[in-house]
Amino acid sequence: MKLLLTIAVITVAFAAFTQEREDRKDASFDSITEKITTATGWELNESTGKWIENKNAIYDKKCPESMFSLVSQNFKWIKAARITCNGKRYYVIIHESIGGTYKYPEIRQDWQEHKEMNYFILDSTGYADLNKALNAKDSTESIIKSKLYGNITDQYVILGGEHLYNDQNLINSIVATINNPKEYYPSYSFYVNVQTVKGIKVVRFRLPESKRMSTDYQKEYFEIKHTDLIKLAGLK
Repeated sequence: MKLLLTIAVITVAFAAFTQEREDRKDASFDSITEKITTATGWELNESTGKWIENKNAIYDKKCPESMFSLVSQNFKWIKAARITCNGKRYYVIIHESIGGTYKYPEIRQDWQEHKEMNYFILDSTGYADLNKALNAKDSTESIIKSKLYGNITDQYVILGGEHLYNDQNLINSIVATINNPKEYYPSYSFYVNVQTVKGIKVVRFRLPESKRMSTDYQKEYFEIKHTDLIKLAGLK
């Protein structure tokens, strides 16, 4: 009997150490809106008093895409997605932009461009606030805030794995941000202002950003037809 009990204990212990390894299942978006690929950036040049127009960038001088990495408010596309995490729905505003860093920041030398996918996460209440802002009456300014944000870049794709610049790593980063909120981080703000210009309903907005004290929303914004930006509110 003692021998049988010993064999049973050894068998259970061996089984515990031989359980199959299982990778965590990849998360995925529940739904995604179509991409917005064009908006007009406007900024008032204080020196000349002229409004400067740029496609997909806000700058007070003409800004071709080759210069996008030098300005913070630029994008190649914008979309919204819904994801369920820990049984709760979240809504994510995502935009791809061109960023840049110095290879040698100490001496500000060798500027290198890279692509970024930036995300701004809202819970159901925040997404309802965004819908309300996009459907507001003319001349209504709204600022939607969140402490859940981040990005991935293609700077280190050569390392592979979690450094690859793809949708799955974007989703993984979003889930990690939801699961590990940085409460001490400052909020990011998404500015929205509905207007009617020359008989056409438009939305003036800025990409989600850490609010700079110097930003004047009346002088620096993207402008797009309301029917285009309202696509971001199309998730249920």
